[in-house]
Amino acid sequence: MHLPVTAEFPLAEAAEAHRLMETQSSTGKLLLRVGDGAESE
Repeated sequence: MHLPVTAEFPLAEAAEAHRLMETQSSTGKLLLRVGDGAESE
């Protein structure tokens, strides 16, 4: 199964992601990134 991703946001921009979700009629998903994306050792 493939889920279309409309946009990705850092967690700090969750409010902006929520605004986009409310205004768009897209069926794509919005992703919230947690952390800086660096892999821990």
